[in-house]
Amino acid sequence: MFDCKPPERPPTIILADVAPADVVISDPMYGSLAGVLQAAHDHAARGKGHHRHGSDDVPFLDQSSMQTTRRVGLGFPSGQIMKKAAEAKGMADRGEYDAAVAEFFGIINYAAIAVLALREM
Repeated sequence: MFDCKPPERPPTIILADVAPADVVISDPMYGSLAGVLQAAHDHAARGKGHHRHGSDDVPFLDQSSMQTTRRVGLGFPSGQIMKKAAEAKGMADRGEYDAAVAEFFGIINYAAIAVLALREM
């Protein structure tokens, strides 16, 4: 008989450009997912996304990415997701793993923009 257990792997470490906040969404079976989602949140709220698009007095729903999506539709976040995915792949291919992770955080956040825009429809 074959052993169907997956091979042992070291834990995945997700690096962010800011110290992560405590994970507030978690289920023992999905803790690794919660950590990635929290890191993407932190990237937008306190990292590169905040410095580029937000400030302490502009809520996420009022930032330029949400406003642009409302004006031009779901093609905006969808296009950003596709662009960032291509960039992240190139970074990973070159061994620039931290930069690729940051791009994937951006993808997660643009997907959230699409979800928020859909909820407004």
